[in-house]
Amino acid sequence: MEEPRYSAKSRVLVAVCISVAIVLSFFLLSGEARAHEGQWKYGGSSAFKVYWQNALRIDNSTSLYIFGTTGPLRVGVQAKVLAANWGIPGEALMLGPLGEWTERWSVSLQAPTASLQLGDVYIPTMSGLYLAGRSLHGGVGSVWGSAGGVSGTVTGFCGTNAVSSGFTVNSYQVSGGSAEASFGRKIGLSLRGLSGERDGFDVDLVGARIWAALGNADITGELVGSRNNPVGESGYTALAGARVPACGGVLSLSGKYASDEFVSLNPAVSGSKGGNAETSISWSGDVLRSSAGHAMRFAVTGTLAADNMDGSAPVQNVERSAESQVTLVSGRGQLIEGKYTVLHWESDEEPAPNYMKTKHVASIESAFPVKMGPGTVDVGTRAIHSVVIDHVGRFRDALDLLSMSGAGSIGETEYVVKAGWSRSVRDTAGYEKRDLEVSLSLSRPIAAGLFIGGLNATAYDSRAFGVGDAEPESVKDALKVRVWLRYASKPWMEAAIGANATRAWKGPEMAPHDLDCFIQGELKVRF
Repeated sequence: MEEPRYSAKSRVLVAVCISVAIVLSFFLLSGEARAHEGQWKYGGSSAFKVYWQNALRIDNSTSLYIFGTTGPLRVGVQAKVLAANWGIPGEALMLGPLGEWTERWSVSLQAPTASLQLGDVYIPTMSGLYLAGRSLHGGVGSVWGSAGGVSGTVTGFCGTNAVSSGFTVNSYQVSGGSAEASFGRKIGLSLRGLSGERDGFDVDLVGARIWAALGNADITGELVGSRNNPVGESGYTALAGARVPACGGVLSLSGKYASDEFVSLNPAVSGSKGGNAETSISWSGDVLRSSAGHAMRFAVTGTLAADNMDGSAPVQNVERSAESQVTLVSGRGQLIEGKYTVLHWESDEEPAPNYMKTKHVASIESAFPVKMGPGTVDVGTRAIHSVVIDHVGRFRDALDLLSMSGAGSIGETEYVVKAGWSRSVRDTAGYEKRDLEVSLSLSRPIAAGLFIGGLNATAYDSRAFGVGDAEPESVKDALKVRVWLRYASKPWMEAAIGANATRAWKGPEMAPHDLDCFIQGELKVRF
């Protein structure tokens, strides 16, 4: 089991500091504090939720911030504290039936040529070849400057990085840094290094990235090497790209290769047996533009990816894809966009591949205003047809989606109406499923504009069929209703209450199968 990021003592300390900050924020509303409003900004929000079904659940989320300037130094403090009577971590501070714990906090200091961030921050320099995400619980410091037409930045960091992969979350202890230099606007160079470890895993990564403007072309290149210390293996990955004007648009080229020993904290870019490579080419630009503001834009992309490039593995997997997109835009804000994508995956096993699939996706969507009486309704539509063909198993899965939305106002009442329908047929599972969802949102001023009230309602119907059957095997209907009220003069408070009911029937005789109901209330306060 992972060690908790925060000890109980640190959670208590942060909770106490935040509680003090809440008290101070009310004192800051005094006239004496208003004299310094130009230098300091402060505030936050707190949301309370009450949920009842079979048991009462309460949770609270409080966010606070304060930013200001003192002399040449800019200061920022942010924190988010959670409290609940359920799902309480073992290291939480108990306040009666509620557990309280700190989800995020950060302190930032910035001088004219340096900065320091502590707490839950982001690493600004590492690319996806090093990390799956840039979040860090620890510290990040940077210094920068320029001389002789060359500007540079040096950054160092240390802390814990959490990487999600499916349902798994791995926490790595990471440290590293980067040095970046820009030689005018034509060329730049960045050197980067990172060390990451957890139980049974210890890897070092180092690399360089260069970018240059050569005439009208923008060129980038990056090389990263890795050392898997426990097993003593080294690997590398390299990528290059270029963007250049061509035929009235922009032509983009890119390529990437990762050796089979390359290991990264981002599992999506690690090497595979025999090494893997990917290359793509795309073009986009306007093929028609009129003086009235009408335009037709076209984009096309092709990609080829494969593993086992050196033939050391018994099987090679290849993926090919192509996509084309046409967009029509009128001078009056009307838009129509069509897209077609085809993807093909296969293996080269002999005498015949045991894996070969093709996916076709076609879509069209539009957005346009419609004049209705004194007002205008913004209408949006979307249609998608997707088919996956398994050439080996002789299966065919299809999905159709249709949706429409409209937004406008009648007098002082604003509304949004949405409707969506989907149908999926899966030969692999032997069933067909049809879903229908309709929603309505209303809001309008109440009590001479003192409050804004609203209603959100959603109805849902889902039916499952055996393939070829006319009668459904199961039906599930749901209705969700939420009513809310917000103080309009200054949006510092908002209250809402909602009710949800779900009814299901199952079997050839449509016998009642399930009934779920719950009520949820919410109160938001901003200060």
